[in-house]
Amino acid sequence: MNDECEIIQDLIPLVNDGVASNSSKELVLKHCKHCTICESMLNKELPIYQEEKLREKINYDEKGEA
Repeated sequence: MNDECEIIQDLIPLVNDGVASNSSKELVLKHCKHCTICESMLNKELPIYQEEKLREKINYDEKGEA
């Protein structure tokens, strides 16, 4: 595991609890797109309905519509 993974894994519980900043949420989701270990941890920690809403929010924000 590299330093980036350690940081992401520290942030995952904050994302799950809904207290992470939008920047942190975006960082976690972008990292998890290419890291199966962290993605697996996110999927274990984050209920599916919350993950879908979070992904929708990030996708919406990336389009510059928020």
